[in-house]
Amino acid sequence: MNWLSVVYGWFVDGPSAVMFGTAGQISRVVVRFGWVPVVLAGVLFLAATALILVRGGTRERVAAGAFLGGSVVIACAAVALNFRPFLDYAAFDDAGWNALHLGRYAVAPSMFLFALLPLLGEVLGRSARPAALGVLAVLMLVYFFPVAVGREFGPIWADHLEQARAACRTPGAEPEQIVPIAPTDWSIKGVKLPCRILD
Repeated sequence: MNWLSVVYGWFVDGPSAVMFGTAGQISRVVVRFGWVPVVLAGVLFLAATALILVRGGTRERVAAGAFLGGSVVIACAAVALNFRPFLDYAAFDDAGWNALHLGRYAVAPSMFLFALLPLLGEVLGRSARPAALGVLAVLMLVYFFPVAVGREFGPIWADHLEQARAACRTPGAEPEQIVPIAPTDWSIKGVKLPCRILD
């Protein structure tokens, strides 16, 4: 496991997911400009947390610490506990970045960072609340427009189930057939179903 990739995981799944919105946009930014924009996205949330810690009351400080801490811990744990080549950010070249995938592991870290925005508006006072809510609204709109998801290009269960049934009827067929359940480039290929269930 590459521990630098675990640290990079927070910058990719947290601040970059919020600021850039899609895996494609993150990969384009990193390929064209390096890590500077990604780090700057993280610095914005670190600065917001610092401002809340300095100007906020006890309730706001605890919440800010929990939100930032939750984001960091969840993002880093997701990479460390599920380490695969597609999460080895430190080893990526341009081709690796172009194949970047923002999966379910990016949801919680980015939402914890989103939660800092209204909290920052609360700490800055009434005059800053509309601006903080406006920024939050714009960021939420970025996430409103759907992007392609990995399963979108996966197999159609009904078609492959029928193919497995036909294979079971073939003389000398295996007693179990594998029915694909995920896109071809995923590590999970399919589920084994006994022919007695398929008939």
